[in-house]
Amino acid sequence: MEKFLSEEKRDSIKLLFDAFKHLTTLSSGSIVLLAAFLKNIPNTGCAKYFAIGAVLFLLVSVLLSVAVLFLIPKVLAEDGLRDERVKNPFMYSAVFSAAFFIFGIISLAIFIINNLGSF
Repeated sequence: MEKFLSEEKRDSIKLLFDAFKHLTTLSSGSIVLLAAFLKNIPNTGCAKYFAIGAVLFLLVSVLLSVAVLFLIPKVLAEDGLRDERVKNPFMYSAVFSAAFFIFGIISLAIFIINNLGSF
C-alpha cells in the first residue's frame, strides 16, 4: 500500500484548502461589514432577525471552515481520507460549512433588500 498521496490528489487537496481559506475570509468580511453598517440602519420589523441570523450562520461557517483547515494537513500526512477518524469530521465540517455560508449569505441578502428603502 502506498503511504503518500499522488501528486494529482495532493493538488486537489491544496485547492480545497484554498477554497475553505477563501470561504473563511468571505464569511469574516461579511460579519465585519454587517457589524459596521448595522448601527446606521434603523430597526425595521423582522430585518433585525435576518441580520442576527446572517451573523450566526456566517460565524458557524467560519468555525467549521477553520476545522476543515486544521484537518487538511492531517489528510495530507496520512493516506488521504481512508481513516474514518479523519474522514467523518472532515466531510461533516466541509458540507456544513458550505451550507451555513449559503444560509448566511441568503440571510444577509434578505436583510439588505428589506433595508434598501430606509436609506
